[in-house]
Amino acid sequence: MAGATVTAVALAPFANVNLPLIGDQPVHGKGAAVFVAQFDLSGDFTGYNFGKNRQNPDVTTMGNDDRVLLAGIRDGSMSVQGVFNAATDKSDEEFAALDGVETVFTASPTAAAAIGDRAHMVNGFIDNYQPRSSITDAVRFSSGITASAGAYLGQIIHHNNQESSVGDSASINYGATTTTGATAFIHVTQFDGTDATITVEDATTEPTYGSLVAFTQVTGLTSEKVEVTGEVLKFVRVALTGTFTTITFVVSFSRTLA
Repeated sequence: MAGATVTAVALAPFANVNLPLIGDQPVHGKGAAVFVAQFDLSGDFTGYNFGKNRQNPDVTTMGNDDRVLLAGIRDGSMSVQGVFNAATDKSDEEFAALDGVETVFTASPTAAAAIGDRAHMVNGFIDNYQPRSSITDAVRFSSGITASAGAYLGQIIHHNNQESSVGDSASINYGATTTTGATAFIHVTQFDGTDATITVEDATTEPTYGSLVAFTQVTGLTSEKVEVTGEVLKFVRVALTGTFTTITFVVSFSRTLA
């Protein structure tokens, strides 16, 4: 509600969403979306690749018939390909501005259009940005991103939607409490107002929710990564309060694996 700070209420018509959320049907790549910092740059991209891996050193010793590995350092990356766009707030300008800047990236193969959609999440640095021109094609580009303390398989817990009133998102039921923390990314791609407070909440039993992740108060376009340790309860949702006319944002969320 514009011009006033009011108590959060349920946002219709969403209901609880239980995982797993992506079925066994093929998904067409044209429906993907990629968010870079506070920008939805999906309209510039033709594809993305996401990698999450772990460097596992070989500790095989004499007397073993099989290789033995030691669980090592987690690593990750993302790469994007697209059509060159030099307009304001589009890919050419933003990839140049983000050189050397630690940045959050969320890609969703299903456009982050629904709560529970898969999220491919990278917190890291742009390694390269390579526009290329040919007399037989449109000007295109590619870019590589390397994770810095962060590549995650997660879910969209607030989809790419414009909100005009305060409230709570639908919840995701993860089935059980975990004890190893979580990571959340936020991308605020449009904002008209004074401020907004966005939190990730969790609960053992609905509707008794408490704060889990508190993002920095929003006063304009922004992005952020927040990590928490310890327990993450069974149900997770997003709560929105503040004084604004409209806000469009995406929240991606991943429970930390031990």
